Amino acid sequence: MSTAGSTPARRSLARHLHGGGLELGPGHEPFPVPADVAVRYVDRWTPGDNQALFPELGAVTFPPPDVVADLDRDRLGAVTEGSVDFVIASHVLEHLADPLGMVDEIHRVLRIGGVALILLPDRHATFDAARPPTPLDHLVAEHAAGVTTVSDEHIIEFVAATEPDRGPPRTQ
Repeated sequence: MSTAGSTPARRSLARHLHGGGLELGPGHEPFPVPADVAVRYVDRWTPGDNQALFPELGAVTFPPPDVVADLDRDRLGAVTEGSVDFVIASHVLEHLADPLGMVDEIHRVLRIGGVALILLPDRHATFDAARPPTPLDHLVAEHAAGVTTVSDEHIIEFVAATEPDRGPPRTQ
């Protein structure tokens, strides 16, 4: 089993993974999988792109993606329906414009009896804990509208709630 990003809880969850599957957005700490499990990585950027985008992480190693895809626009379109035994989405859905659409895609690519391992941050223990949660009806409405990009309004609201000292956005 890979030890990167390995904790007792993650190792315990990994015992449910068998066969071959996908990890969405593995970052620099892919989910630990048993040695007899085959995992393909899906990411928007190459390792070099990731290192340039996240210099604050220092000298970390990003695995090369097996499938390059913008999960907001491409989703898992390059993956055949019912073709994988598992999908790992660890701390990914909360970054997407349409997380419900990605749940649909995960379901589409899983074989019958496949495992979806979806981990989300505990909103009570994150830096934006004081921010109000996104209502489910908002997520449903954006899914129905086919949203594929995070709106400027969402970004402005996020920054205002998490970094109030930055002040209002500049106008051009």
